[in-house]
Amino acid sequence: MERFPKKNSFGKWLSTLSVEKKFSIIIGLIIFVLVFELGNFWLSIKVVSGLRAYANGEGLWSKAQKAAYSNLVDYSISFDEAEYEHFLELLKVPLGDKQARLELEKNNPNPEAARQGFLQGGNHPADINDMIFLFRRFRHVSYMDKAIQIWAQGDEKIEQIMSVGQQMRAIALMPIDESNPDVVKARNAKLAFLKTQVTALDNETTVLERNFSATLGEGSRSIKNTLLLLTVLLTVVLGGFALFVSVYIRKIVVQVDRAKSEFVSIASHQLRSPLTAVKWQASRFLEEMEKKNPAADMAAIKKYGESIYLNNQRMIDLVNNILNVSNIDLGTLSIQPQPTSFTEVVDKILRELGPEANLKNLKVTKAYPPQLPQINIDPGLVRIVVQNLLMNAIKYTPQNGNISVKVETTPSDLIFSVKDDGCGIPEQDQGKIFDKFFRTDLARKIDPNGNGLGMYIVKAVIQETGGKIWFNSTVNKGSTFYIQLPLKGAGSRTGMKKLNEAYT
Repeated sequence: MERFPKKNSFGKWLSTLSVEKKFSIIIGLIIFVLVFELGNFWLSIKVVSGLRAYANGEGLWSKAQKAAYSNLVDYSISFDEAEYEHFLELLKVPLGDKQARLELEKNNPNPEAARQGFLQGGNHPADINDMIFLFRRFRHVSYMDKAIQIWAQGDEKIEQIMSVGQQMRAIALMPIDESNPDVVKARNAKLAFLKTQVTALDNETTVLERNFSATLGEGSRSIKNTLLLLTVLLTVVLGGFALFVSVYIRKIVVQVDRAKSEFVSIASHQLRSPLTAVKWQASRFLEEMEKKNPAADMAAIKKYGESIYLNNQRMIDLVNNILNVSNIDLGTLSIQPQPTSFTEVVDKILRELGPEANLKNLKVTKAYPPQLPQINIDPGLVRIVVQNLLMNAIKYTPQNGNISVKVETTPSDLIFSVKDDGCGIPEQDQGKIFDKFFRTDLARKIDPNGNGLGMYIVKAVIQETGGKIWFNSTVNKGSTFYIQLPLKGAGSRTGMKKLNEAYT
């Protein structure tokens, strides 16, 4: 067998968790999926709202530009300063949008300056946050990058239109001799040329406006298709997940209900045997006490009294183990680590169990590192683990057998092992050795009074304290159980209950 165990699969790890922890995992996953979907919905709304706002803004930009062009053409004919002032006023819309664009292109833009630019561009105040969000978060996405480039080209055309307008105004304000036909003709020729320029700029701007709208439309359709795909995927995933959760919860509930029924049934059976024995022995005890010559039957009376005592201890042991299992499964186990000498815990238990080992003339050897530092463990929980393993080794090792106790260290872990040359564990039973109430047929023959909860408690305690347990075993050759504990110690946990030690 490998010196160290392979890591359990996720399924095996999940099966070792309490029902409460399994439900916590499921609830956590559901919350994660819901938060993810909510985030996706929020992002979708922000993007769609931003695209809609830019589409509306383009309409305002286009209308202002067209009206400005019309006023400038009228001004070139009438020279009415009111027309020119209106021309400048209309251009504030694209100039405001330009201000917002230039600000948002900066590495650290001023959101308020961008907001003021968009407000000047006539955009609705409620849409501006979404416009800023879309620009900053999707600036380099294909359709946004293309749209912004078209936007910048449009701003250049606006600057050129303003330049033409300034030239027109300079000509209009220039005093000339209206009676001189040649001068008037020259002025009108210049104005006609400028009017041709502004008309060409208007046509070019119209093309840019259409391209901008088409790009936004393409982006909108792309977003729509993406959102549709995400919605379908999320619906399938969430639907499948909901189905999985429902089936899994049903499976857990069924398993828990079946396990509860089995637990009650087996525990009742385990308790009934010593209770029946106590009742029978007590009856015999009373019968002997009622005889006229009780002194002649003191040996029988003593035998019955000892039997009553031992069966009572069996019940105490079983009840303690049932309570321990309940505390572990309910997650109420208290873990209070403190600096502890592991070898001192082992030595103390070996001394306590020494009389039982001597009765079978067992040879117990031990091997410890020369200097083993104290580790941060719960001494009570570790005592229960070590006590169970050593009691089992003594119980299932035959007369004149051998038991080897070893403590080793790696850079990160402490390894404790108990090796015996006892009855061993059949290969077909090895996968169930840590199950509640499970005992092999060999174990039942050697000790019919065991309750099959000790190894379940041992494994649960080791896992709760961040360790690992494994074993190798061969029938009629013995078993070796290994415990691996991190040298850094176990984490503390505030719980309502401590474990009760087994009856020794």
